[in-house]
Amino acid sequence: MMASKLHATTKIKVIKYKNEEDYKKGKPYAVVEKKGNLMLASGMNAVWTLVAGTSDYHYDNTNTYIGVGDSNTSANENQTDLLGSNKTYKQCYPGFPVAFGRKLIAFSVFEAGEANYAWNELVIKNNATGVCLNRAVQSLGTKTSGEIWPIEIEIQLSN
Repeated sequence: MMASKLHATTKIKVIKYKNEEDYKKGKPYAVVEKKGNLMLASGMNAVWTLVAGTSDYHYDNTNTYIGVGDSNTSANENQTDLLGSNKTYKQCYPGFPVAFGRKLIAFSVFEAGEANYAWNELVIKNNATGVCLNRAVQSLGTKTSGEIWPIEIEIQLSN
């Protein structure tokens, strides 16, 4: 019998703008790209309830949020959310998340007055149920007041 393994690969991209003017002009001062993520047990269970048709709570534009926090505690599948003392959740941008090509892509824009602290962790969360799919622990930098940071999280499944 052949063993089968399912892998989740995550790409994280943060585009950093100093201010709204630079954001409108599409002139970032930095782009940070990282890989790494851990699917949470509660998130994996949520996926199976969606596959089985036993959940009414979809990860759609109404309910899907990206959360960022300042904890650098290593990810563990039994965690259920962000762990930091500072954490902010932002609803996905209109048209997101999208699913295609074995991928889920979530995208949010954290505006000038939001999440101004060290970004060390992130999740994709269903706001209706409070269930997080994943938790990634990555040093993405420190956002300061006035800056605008769009973030894209791509989770791809493969064998």
